[in-house]
Amino acid sequence: MHGAADQKAPDLLVKPFSEKENYAVAEAMATKNLELLDPARQAARIGAQVSKAPVGGASLVFEWLGRPIRVTLPGGGVANLRDGDDIPIWERIVILHYTGSTAPLQQGTGLIGFAEVPSGAFYLDAFKRRAHAPLAASFGRDPKLLHEAGELIAATPAQFGDAAVTVQVLPKVAITAVVFGADDEFGADAKVLFEPSIVSFFCTEDIAVLGGFVAQRLSHALRQLEGMWGK
Repeated sequence: MHGAADQKAPDLLVKPFSEKENYAVAEAMATKNLELLDPARQAARIGAQVSKAPVGGASLVFEWLGRPIRVTLPGGGVANLRDGDDIPIWERIVILHYTGSTAPLQQGTGLIGFAEVPSGAFYLDAFKRRAHAPLAASFGRDPKLLHEAGELIAATPAQFGDAAVTVQVLPKVAITAVVFGADDEFGADAKVLFEPSIVSFFCTEDIAVLGGFVAQRLSHALRQLEGMWGK
């Protein structure tokens, strides 16, 4: 009998939710999962405020990366309440997956790496390329810049590595980016850590997408700072 390490893993999609032509299918499936939800119970589960929708049904309001959004039930409409700008479809899919999550809530203390989420060990190399490597490249020479970049996206400092910040992605989902600076012996490295409860809201692919997205936002914030500094 072969162990888990001998099993062939299915391909991990490098881009969110496969090719763009499949986004609409993924969004329709995520919307379908909202039809039988009890709005009040789901609001309590995901940390949202619930109210009646103008045209029937209900609305759940919560923050996505610091922006207030509204998800209507059962139709699955996702609206940006801050400025009305459109939300990209892959972000809508993540938001709808969170809103429609029904898995038992996992309890746990401390943080976990991607290898510790279901099937994460199979996909760890791809996740390192997606999330760890960009963070190390951006902040490895000067880890303290992670805190400065984090301030631009309302991240809070955390006590890991040479520098770390925690990004509140959704009311019940926080993701921590950790950087280890380069020295005479080792090159720069980075990690992305999750609360154990993230598996109650997202599948492994979603978790990979979110980890990469947080790394991308922090790297983009650093480029904004460098632009302000004239670098």
